[in-house]
Amino acid sequence: MNYFILLIFTLMTSSSQLSAGRVFVSLSIINTLRFTITMVPFVITGVIQVMHANITGNLYVIHEDALYYANSPLFEAVK
Repeated sequence: MNYFILLIFTLMTSSSQLSAGRVFVSLSIINTLRFTITMVPFVITGVIQVMHANITGNLYVIHEDALYYANSPLFEAVK
């Protein structure tokens, strides 16, 4: 995959001279971007899981508090 991207990069540039410096710099940039791009779905999934856990946790706490206060004798006295 890296070599295919490097080939396209070489064909698209106006000066088609390949030097060792250009090849190694290009491959290191491609590898850095490839790692970043592969991590994006995991980050999105993690953010969604945290948001879901936060909403679910809040609903659970609110529900438990509502049940506690609904069954308490103080709530009966206010009615």
